[in-house]
Amino acid sequence: MTQVGRRVGFEAVIIAVVLPVIIPGLHSGWFGTHRTNGVGGFSADKNGGSATISPIVSIRQELNEPTPTSLFTYTTTGTPTYLRLLTLDNFDGTVWSVSSVTSPDDTKISNGIPPPAGVTLHPTGSATTSVSITGLRQAYLPAPSTVTAVTAHGDWRYNPVNPAIYGINTATPHQNYTVTSAIYQPTAAMLNSLPAVDADASLATDLEMPTNLPSQVRTVADQIIAAAHAVTPYQKALALQAWFQAGTYDITIKTGTDENALITFLNDRRGYCEQFAATMALMARVEGIPARVDVGFTPGSPVANTNSYLVTTADAHAWPELYFPEAGWLRFEPTPRSDGQTTTPGYAPLSAGTQPAASVSPGANGARAPLDIQGLAKPPVATIHKNGKSLPVLKKLPVGWLSLLVIVIVGIALAPLARWITRRRRWTSADTEAARAHAAWAELGDDMRDLGLDWRGQTDTPRRAAATLVATRRLATDVAAEQALSRLTRAEELARYAARPDELRWVDQDPRADETTVRKALFGSVSRGRRLRARMAPSSSSRIAVSATAWVSDTWRGFTLGVRRWVSGRLPGRERDDLEE
Repeated sequence: MTQVGRRVGFEAVIIAVVLPVIIPGLHSGWFGTHRTNGVGGFSADKNGGSATISPIVSIRQELNEPTPTSLFTYTTTGTPTYLRLLTLDNFDGTVWSVSSVTSPDDTKISNGIPPPAGVTLHPTGSATTSVSITGLRQAYLPAPSTVTAVTAHGDWRYNPVNPAIYGINTATPHQNYTVTSAIYQPTAAMLNSLPAVDADASLATDLEMPTNLPSQVRTVADQIIAAAHAVTPYQKALALQAWFQAGTYDITIKTGTDENALITFLNDRRGYCEQFAATMALMARVEGIPARVDVGFTPGSPVANTNSYLVTTADAHAWPELYFPEAGWLRFEPTPRSDGQTTTPGYAPLSAGTQPAASVSPGANGARAPLDIQGLAKPPVATIHKNGKSLPVLKKLPVGWLSLLVIVIVGIALAPLARWITRRRRWTSADTEAARAHAAWAELGDDMRDLGLDWRGQTDTPRRAAATLVATRRLATDVAAEQALSRLTRAEELARYAARPDELRWVDQDPRADETTVRKALFGSVSRGRRLRARMAPSSSSRIAVSATAWVSDTWRGFTLGVRRWVSGRLPGRERDDLEE
């Protein structure tokens, strides 16, 4: 698995299950890129097009927040269940994505939600869920997967192809809405009697697999199915779920993009929900079962002394859905979380699929040994003593590497100072109105990078870059910040494109004050941990480090070349030729 393996590396294949923030007025397009006809006061460009955006938020980012942020509360007349935001149904060998955010069959929620196609199973009841948004900023409404009716303020549409409820010129902040959903209770006997699906046009995309998929993925899936003696699609689904549930949930695991990353996960079965969900969906397709990945939230936690449930960023989750004739799309739970947040459906109990997987045998301590895939064993890791008295790794490091390590540590410590110096020099050197506009725009870009937010201000037009920022809804609740951003955008446009930018004069506008207003709003829109990282380890300072490294490298190269030339000029001809060589 050389070049192909790298293309289907774990970071791209699995971690790329992401939660996109799609703006109002969206149209279908490739994942993460959508169109809007003017948002937050930013109108379409002169050609009638509109801002192209790519705002993506990873689930893992939410799960790693030191202090979970409240997103919404809800009450329900039924059993608390998973709440879906959107579905990823397209896998191109690199990422899972939304094949079509909108479809010709979309309908306004006021006109009712159509029943799921191909489902002959009758619901056993219904549930009403009332949701109150507290901190979620999305253009999707969280809702149970079997929704039948929605009542919400604004223009909301339902997409039956990639099930999602999305807003047109509206979003979730301050929303209070009600969802009615059907309750289906398929039995294990009923599901076990169902045959494999016929891949008609409506399910073809949910069975598609890339031509560059590593053969090892199919090998492992076949081993799991064979070890479970699974024959029917339902038995195969249970076998896959049980195999993944035997793994370890770990949101701190380090993941990479090298060619062994996917195989490492299959060996260790250690990771977080995105990895488990995406891998099970991929293996289900390998075994002929239509599959896709849902992104949303687990049921959350009960609020004391109330009948409400609280959902926070810690409840962000991804899970696979598998399709069965007559029963439709059914949720499975491969992620082995031990915090009680996840649940397995009644039709897919863990005990029903528990079995030793092929090539997986108990070790000496009773734990499962990792799956050994020939030719792709993990590289050995150097042992480090834990007594604190002996560090062989450091002793073996050359002096040059130790010096580099010291430089890196000092660089990290000086990062906030470097950021402060950059800001100060940027403003003190801005001696014209155009320069002040450029300085404010550059500061905004650095603030975005420090907060880990997507910024296109250096590669796109100011209007498009600003529309991208507005589309993330991070300024949605701060009118002053939106107005300040609008002024900054116009100032940068004039500074870039005016015939005589040096003659510009701002009237009732201070780019520096406007940038400060936007900066405060951006810092207020992220978690406390991200704000701390932005201040203590600003990523924008890395550009200074790169520039400094390049300067040192060029200076050293010039110095050594000068020395060699000086010495060469004082040596006899043959020795001079040898030195130059």
